[in-house]
Amino acid sequence: YNRIMKIVIDGRWIKQTGIGRYLEESLHGVLARDSENHYILLIRPVDRERLTYDAPNLEYIDAPEPWFTFREQTTFLWRLVKLRPDLVHFTNFSFPILYPGKFVVTLYDLTLFEFKNVNSGKMLPAYYHLKDAVMKVVFRMASKRSKLVFTLTEYVKGGLMKRYKLPA
Repeated sequence: YNRIMKIVIDGRWIKQTGIGRYLEESLHGVLARDSENHYILLIRPVDRERLTYDAPNLEYIDAPEPWFTFREQTTFLWRLVKLRPDLVHFTNFSFPILYPGKFVVTLYDLTLFEFKNVNSGKMLPAYYHLKDAVMKVVFRMASKRSKLVFTLTEYVKGGLMKRYKLPA
């Protein structure tokens, strides 16, 4: 590209678990290296006061839609479409499955496929199995439709290549 790109980053995981930490460190690295492109960080409104990124090419936009929800598939989708980004970085496999634009995704592990959910005993078995099946479908869609998949380990990379016949 020989033009400034509008890149949206799904930052709703910031300040949440290890994914949030990875996201924060990645964002610091990107902003330190790229002052040309325009970045939009979609954040949970509750996190706005806790963020300390100061870059002229970074904009915050509130995105109150929780991940893994119907609202993520509807209002979050609409928010993305209205922004008309050149690229979206979904920082976890949960994404609006009808999103029509270009995106990349970060996939951290293969836990969905290798272990039962720790909380599975806290929900009705039918609900757990439905939720598990839907999450696996969304994970597969994220892997297959993404322009690029970021992984943090060779183990996950190899597992994705084998499971979905993805190129290295």
